Amino acid sequence: MNASKVNESLSGQYFVAAWASMGTASYGLRLWDQNGALCYDSGAPAVIVTFAAGDWTYIGMEQLSVGRRYVWGINKALGTGEYVSINPFTMACHNEGTGGSCAIGVDYANGRIMMYSLAFTAWTNQGHRPFLCAKLLA
Repeated sequence: MNASKVNESLSGQYFVAAWASMGTASYGLRLWDQNGALCYDSGAPAVIVTFAAGDWTYIGMEQLSVGRRYVWGINKALGTGEYVSINPFTMACHNEGTGGSCAIGVDYANGRIMMYSLAFTAWTNQGHRPFLCAKLLA
């Protein structure tokens, strides 16, 4: 996904998930919390977390004409029907400056997930930035 190119057609599949249940079933099981908010509906499709990590390995830096591209990776080959959660990558990558944009990619050939930062500087240890994969079960 590339948010900066609004006039391009993207290929691939995606889904949008929320950490809340929706009342979609005509019959089945529904559970509410103590305040009357719906917490579970047996008819709502479930999102199953298939992989979680945060141990990014610093791969290196490329000098660009303006700034630098820092690269980290996690050894993880995506399985059939498995999706990457992009939520943790909407934040800037950590550095001693004002923060650099953060992007994510999939290196299918080498079976790993890549994290990129475009900045003038970046900390090579990005801490425990969460990474999740999930499958949608309908």
